[in-house]
This record gives sequence, C-alpha cells and structure tokens, in this order.
Amino acid sequence: MRRGGVELWRWQRDQWFVAYSRALDGILVRWGMRPELHLLLVILPPLLLMVALGLALSGSLLGLPYLLLLVGSLIYSEGRGNLRQQVDEYLEFWRFADGVAAGRSARAFATDARRLVPKALASLHRFAVDGLLYRAFTQWFAVVFWLALLGPGGAFGYRLLHLYLAHTDACAVRNRDRLQAALFYIDWIPARALGFAFAVVGNFANCYPVWRQQLAVQGRSAPIFLRYCGVAALSDAETLACQGRNEGARRPEALARSAEQIRELMILLRRSRVAWWLGIVVLDVAL
Repeated sequence: MRRGGVELWRWQRDQWFVAYSRALDGILVRWGMRPELHLLLVILPPLLLMVALGLALSGSLLGLPYLLLLVGSLIYSEGRGNLRQQVDEYLEFWRFADGVAAGRSARAFATDARRLVPKALASLHRFAVDGLLYRAFTQWFAVVFWLALLGPGGAFGYRLLHLYLAHTDACAVRNRDRLQAALFYIDWIPARALGFAFAVVGNFANCYPVWRQQLAVQGRSAPIFLRYCGVAALSDAETLACQGRNEGARRPEALARSAEQIRELMILLRRSRVAWWLGIVVLDVAL
C-alpha cells in the first residue's frame, strides 16, 4: 500500500506475530490442546491488549492518544505488499500471453497462495480477477469497515486472522479450515457492502440485479461474490463470461480486452474507496 508516495507496507513488521504464534502453537501441541482452541489462544492475547489500550487512551488528552492509536492500527492492519505493482507485473506478462510468468505474478495477489494456478489463459484471468478483488478487499475495505465498527481492536484482530492463516503450518489443516470458516462469516457483511458500492460507483443497471441475485445464494464466498459484482459493475460486463466460454482464446484482441478489464477493476476499486468513506461518514452522523 502507498500513501503520499510512502510505501506503508515497509512499516509493517510481522516477525513478532509469526514467532509468537508458532511458539505458542508448539506449546499447545505439546500440551495436547484441541486444534480449534489454538485460534482463540493465539489471537485473543494481542487482541485483548489492543482493546485494553484503546479503552485506556479513549478518555485522555481530548482523545488525541486514541486518534493516534486509530491511525497506527489502520496503518498496521492494511494488507501487505504493493498490490498495484503486482498487478502491473501481471499485466506485463499477460500482454505477451506468457501464461507461466503471468501465473507466478497472479499468485502474489491470489486469494489462496496454496491454490493451483490455472494454465489456460481464460481460467487464469478469472483466477487473477478473484485474487485482485479479494486482496483489495482484505487489504483496505474490510480493515476500514471493522475499524469504523469496532475501533482499533476490530482492524487489528482482522489482520491477525489473515496473518495467522498465511503462516499456519501445512500440518494444521483442521486449524486452517476453522480459520477460513471464521473468515467467511467475518467477511460476509463487508463483502456485501462492497458489492453494493460497486453498483453505486459503476454500472448500477447491470450490477444491482447481480448483487441481489448473489445475495440470495447461500454459502457464496467473498471472492466469488465480489467477482460477480465487480465484473457486472464494469461497462463491458460480458467480457468474463465470453472468455469463460472460450478457454482457448489467445487472440490479441481477447488478451487486450482481459487486460483492460483488470485496469477497469482497479479504477472501480479506487472509486469504491470514496463511496466507502462517504458511507462510513453518513452512518456515523446518522447513528
């Protein structure tokens, strides 16, 4: 993430949490603790510390220390890596129809780094769209949502969940499954709100019916929900569907159309940020 030419991700240091979570996981395993308890016992101590710090600072010096804590928690809780740079690298390889190199680049912002990258270009494009929208969602939109709703602890806790998911050992499969199930419910409301924001700032006539339709689908994950709404909000909402019916498409115009769709999604995300802030301000004033 960049703010005013400064790469904020360089200020985000996660070594403390990685070392802490792995050490505590090792202790809990030796104690024979049930895997489902690992998540609570790893996440709760730093989360409760952040909540206690927020409560302690909220009433002092006209709230200035609490404001600094809010800003600090937002900076730390934003997603890791430079998404714009990763997308530009992906598009550069995509321009030359280099599926292998483009797949490696798409994995950098993929929804799940452990997921196999498709080899067919049309499938790879859908993989990239899912990864782009969900990574943007977890990097900023969901963080700001929980910050506005629950304060510094909400944003901080959301980032810790994703850090724990990213650094959970492969042997802790049951723990990963439970963590992903928890994130499904945690992401549910902000993902639906972002889908509606796509409709407001994009093609409302196309996107709103899709948003309502997807809202009624039970068990729809946030990445898939955002893909349907994000693509429908673009001016050319049929591009992705056409590519899905033509897995062998390698024509220059098809590649150019897919690249343009990624660029339009980046613009849509920037517009949605404005709607996101406005929505939070309106709700804050109303409540």
